[in-house]
Amino acid sequence: MVFRQQSRRIILIDELRGLCIFLMIAYHAAYHIDRSLVAIPIFHARLLQVFLQPFVAGIFITISGTVSRYSKSSLKRGILVFLCGLLVTAVTFFVTPDDLIIFGILHLIGFSMIIQGIFGRKSNVNRPDRMPAIPGAMLFFAIFLVAYGVPGGYLGVPGTDLYIVLPGVLYTSLWLSPLGFPAAGFISADYFPIIPWIFLFFAGTCIGAMFRGGGAPDFFYRSHIRFLGAAGRHTLIIYLLHMPVILGLIWVAQWVMTSVRIVT
Repeated sequence: MVFRQQSRRIILIDELRGLCIFLMIAYHAAYHIDRSLVAIPIFHARLLQVFLQPFVAGIFITISGTVSRYSKSSLKRGILVFLCGLLVTAVTFFVTPDDLIIFGILHLIGFSMIIQGIFGRKSNVNRPDRMPAIPGAMLFFAIFLVAYGVPGGYLGVPGTDLYIVLPGVLYTSLWLSPLGFPAAGFISADYFPIIPWIFLFFAGTCIGAMFRGGGAPDFFYRSHIRFLGAAGRHTLIIYLLHMPVILGLIWVAQWVMTSVRIVT
């Protein structure tokens, strides 16, 4: 069956993705300002670090899974995004080694899209006729919650006593760190391991299957904030450019502050 709505772009998703990318930029700017220019006490608040930051990132990852259903080739797109992640790794290695990013959000999204592109057509992950959209999304979200503590050494439901401690041997190899088992000495300023975050991406693919079939409400297809919608359609470029801009502005601010001190 071919749905007439399949070619309609879900503008609200673009706007949400645009909002997420600007919130990420604000977070990264605050991080570097706090480290290099002036202390920002609220930046270290538990609400921001423990809840808001992963919440916004989680929405962005879920949306990435949703919009991947509209990609002509998830495999090719995933390879491109993953290579951009490797570019970020290389740049941070040479320019900001203290903030080295080994497996950040671009690595995670690129890897997830590659997995979707390779196995999606042959599995329930990307087949809405085999896995209903809403139950599928709920299932993957539940798996995400159960696996959320894996990088911390346990498997279970956050905030409860229903968990098990995972074997320490899983956390002894640096090569397993991107999978979700960070070894001692592993450092990544931006760290989104495959487990648990890939399950949010797959939850998004299930939602995307429903939306692509015309299952979204009508207001999802209408423009609300054009600026955010435009940003949401170019998040990869914005993400790659925002750090050089932030670091450049901070360098200028440091130069100005140093010059003022010399003059006075």
